Amino acid sequence: MKLAVYFPGVGYHCDKPLLYYARKIAAACGFDQHITLSYTTQIRDLLGNPANMKAAFLELYEQAESELDKTSVFSQQSGVASCCDEILFISKSVGTAIAARYAGEHSLPCRTRKTTSAVPRHSPLPAYPVYAACRDLCFSSPEWNRLYRNCRSLG
Repeated sequence: MKLAVYFPGVGYHCDKPLLYYARKIAAACGFDQHITLSYTTQIRDLLGNPANMKAAFLELYEQAESELDKTSVFSQQSGVASCCDEILFISKSVGTAIAARYAGEHSLPCRTRKTTSAVPRHSPLPAYPVYAACRDLCFSSPEWNRLYRNCRSLG
């Protein structure tokens, strides 16, 4: 079984274009199982407010972890490695930080082409490897922009 898991951003669900078409591409690449996550926060004023961003991240992470733990693939009783030939996490915005933390905390085997574990020292988000595909307001700062340029230069 090849499994793809989709982690949306705040205010962005898995049926919007980026994650919708990512599902189509994953299916065309042989991923036969898909888990689309949904989570929300009532915390506002996230951009430029590290305390609110961190609080929202923690709240959203708990929701995602709880939702994944209810699935047969990620439940405590199942051996993830034994039931899946491959697991692909596809994410947008804060969903990227959630996916990275989940993979790290649950010791999921990850293969990535381009990663970085550097997190700007003023970031409220934890340090986990991420793949930077495009600019994102959630990760907007001079340090994130430098990190983005470094990832882009990897090819």
